[in-house]
Amino acid sequence: MRLSVIVGLAMSIGLIAGSRISAQVTNEIILYVEEDLGIRRFFYPVDARVPFSNGELSDLSMVELRHEGVPVPATYTALSRWPDESIQWLAVNFNASIGPLETKTFNLERVMRERARVDARRGLTVTDLGSDVQIGRLRFSKNASPLIRSVDFSGERIGIGTNGIRVTDWMGNIHGIEQGAVTFEVMRLGQQYVELRYEGRIELDLENSIPFELSIGIPNSKSWFRATIEIDDPDNLVSMVSFHTPLSFGEGPLAWDFGTDRWTYGALRGVGDVVRLTTDTDVEGDTEWGVAMTVDGETSLYEVSTGLSTVSGWGHAQGPDHVVAFGIDHLGRDPGSYLMAVTGSGQLTLGRSVNNGVQNLTIYQHFVSVPVHIGAATSPMSMLNPLSVRCDDARYRETGLTPGSGR
Repeated sequence: MRLSVIVGLAMSIGLIAGSRISAQVTNEIILYVEEDLGIRRFFYPVDARVPFSNGELSDLSMVELRHEGVPVPATYTALSRWPDESIQWLAVNFNASIGPLETKTFNLERVMRERARVDARRGLTVTDLGSDVQIGRLRFSKNASPLIRSVDFSGERIGIGTNGIRVTDWMGNIHGIEQGAVTFEVMRLGQQYVELRYEGRIELDLENSIPFELSIGIPNSKSWFRATIEIDDPDNLVSMVSFHTPLSFGEGPLAWDFGTDRWTYGALRGVGDVVRLTTDTDVEGDTEWGVAMTVDGETSLYEVSTGLSTVSGWGHAQGPDHVVAFGIDHLGRDPGSYLMAVTGSGQLTLGRSVNNGVQNLTIYQHFVSVPVHIGAATSPMSMLNPLSVRCDDARYRETGLTPGSGR
């Protein structure tokens, strides 16, 4: 039987004088947090988007998240505003422990006082270092190239190599970003969640350059980050967008596995060895995949799909003292060609190609210490299938906003 724990998300928003008198005011908003993959989640990050009517909410300090009457640590961010500067979409980031197929709800209340102080478990700290920004144990450069300066979980996890986003044109040439044309902004800032935003251009040649947006989200409760890249490519100049990370594993063989229904795994023994998983998914959802190995400069097939064999968008790379889980969101579900590749030196490449005028890619990387069995290093399926969260249907009708339209 599906478990259900109802947690109200209540909000009492006062009317605002003048032109805001007509704004819709709701005394209670219910947010339902659902686990629909069938696994237990512990202190799992939740990214809620709450809509508000024009003039209904003017200040972030007017709301407070509660669970069964107890204040819950949360990060509040105005994602968009109405023309009168009142909040249109509010992001509420918090953590929830929830059982398989369970539903919980939380209360967001209007407060006319200072918001209650609540201690955040493993709260994130953010430090501006001039050209870099440190979020917890992760450090990112503000010019996005190289993107990840440092990942320190009891030992440095970033080495030397290609680092950041790249695009490949139809001639096979790989292009990086124009460092001087990058803007950087912290979009969400709190102990529970931090989001970084980069915007800039990628120069393909002397006549063509294309704009990109890159957002990186870091939750406080997991040692991972989520990166989303979007590139406007109306002339279809780009064949693939990719995310590159030079991981540092130390000396010795590098074990790897990919999330196929055959539990495909192996080892890279030379720094120049490479394993690649490539997939093609058509508009009907049919996916073909293959794994190739390059050893001592010779490339050969390792495994290929047959019949109804399936592949998920995740993998692991494991060295002597730590594991990195990685994933590509919607691999095998959305049309396109996908790539996951690891070299014996630790260079990780995650890529996607679509031909619809917009190239987009969302990836995860999760850093884990050993000893741990590589198959249980993380729960990558939970990483790629976050908890779903929604308001009452009436809430969307009252505000005139639709679920999923909040950035």
